[in-house]
Amino acid sequence: MIQMQWTIRLILAGLALIGLLVMMGCGMCSRKPDADQAAQKGEEAGEAAQPGLQQMGDALSKMKEAMEGKGEPVEPVDHQALKALLPETAADLARESTEGEKSGAMGVKVSMARAHYANEESSLDIEITDMGTASGLTAMASAAWTLVDIDKESADGYERTMTYRGHRAFEKFDSQSQRGEMHVLVAKRFIVNIQGSNLPMDRIKSALGEVDLGQLATLAKEAAESAQ
Repeated sequence: MIQMQWTIRLILAGLALIGLLVMMGCGMCSRKPDADQAAQKGEEAGEAAQPGLQQMGDALSKMKEAMEGKGEPVEPVDHQALKALLPETAADLARESTEGEKSGAMGVKVSMARAHYANEESSLDIEITDMGTASGLTAMASAAWTLVDIDKESADGYERTMTYRGHRAFEKFDSQSQRGEMHVLVAKRFIVNIQGSNLPMDRIKSALGEVDLGQLATLAKEAAESAQ
């Protein structure tokens, strides 16, 4: 429960930071540099910096859109509904514990459920988070991978963004420690996080397959309809 409380606090703190970054970004965009200096210095560094600036601009635009939001906010689903989606076994590991919580701060309410699976050699955690009252901010507060494309690989492992069963996702694996993780964004409000230790990536992915993502999408639809 302590770990879950800290996770929620980090998410809420992330939301506050996002608001500050967006305001700073808008302030920077509104400044107009001297025309002569812009012409002299911009030509020298403009082309080299263009890809990075474009990516930053795209991310800022997505952040601003999420901050403004579209439609009315909805209450997060009860954590008991999320706990019901946690499988009894995952990656051939038995479930040892479950916990759930619904809390809020600064007008943002978060619902979360988590399960721990383990045997003598391996362990795995599945966590489902719903931020109905800030669904547009869910990705930014908890998952930067929803804003940018990632594709990195080395002798030690890899990390990359992807599409998993029609949903935005991110996977990361360390071949040296045999630690991996999968994250999926569902219906722009639920994030499913899976982290495995001493497990190959195919077993971690199999655990994700045990979570009913379709039911999460249904919960999002029902919650939105009930708020109308």
